[in-house]
Amino acid sequence: MRPTLRGGRVPEDPTLLGLPPLGVVAVSVVVACAAIVQGTVGIGFGIVLVPALALLAPTALPATPLLLAVALTALTARRERSAIDRDGFPALLAGRLVGTVIAVVVLLAVTEALLEVLFGTVILGVVALNVARPRVPVTRTTRLLAGTGSGLFATTAAIGGPPVALLYQHRPGPEVRSTLAALFFIGTLLSLAGLSVAGRLQLDHALLALVLLPALLAGFAVSRPLRRWLDGGWLRLAVLAFAAIGGVLAIARGLGG
Repeated sequence: MRPTLRGGRVPEDPTLLGLPPLGVVAVSVVVACAAIVQGTVGIGFGIVLVPALALLAPTALPATPLLLAVALTALTARRERSAIDRDGFPALLAGRLVGTVIAVVVLLAVTEALLEVLFGTVILGVVALNVARPRVPVTRTTRLLAGTGSGLFATTAAIGGPPVALLYQHRPGPEVRSTLAALFFIGTLLSLAGLSVAGRLQLDHALLALVLLPALLAGFAVSRPLRRWLDGGWLRLAVLAFAAIGGVLAIARGLGG
């Protein structure tokens, strides 16, 4: 209970960032599924989670998925840390820093309604990139540009993986997973610092991430044994279709607001 201006008391708001208890349960299921997809396909945590949060709890974006990503990327980076692309990593990280700074400027300038449109636009852009899969040479310049795109997308919409994943799509699996995980671990911390500067990181975001953490750990734990049953081809298409629908709905709601 909390006091009113006249000394009476009213019930506390039972929601967390607009999510009632049943909503938290629903998002926990989505988080577990997102972690499973990430563990089986190699992409998908943000692509699955962000559209769902954009519809159920847009005020949780982009901070809560980024807080969860700290744990997920730490687990992944630890698993294959010896395969990191050490020569290219500095350019990726420099780009990530530049993209984060640009994103902070964007976040300071847009309204909540425009931010929903931005979420939806980024989601649809990510889907388009994953469908097209253009082949890009891996150079210092393209690493810098991919890192910049990753920082911009991650800080504004919590989906920072596709620009770098597309650049490294033809590299060995361990190198891709470990390099992306290391970049995203450090880059996510940069993005969270940027959100704090922009005034978009609150205690409730951390509380929701803490509540959702068990679901993430459970999904990550079962992802490896599930690989033999989950066909990455159809699962990837299902993830992209789900993301596209969520992106369109987020744009529609932002324009309607």
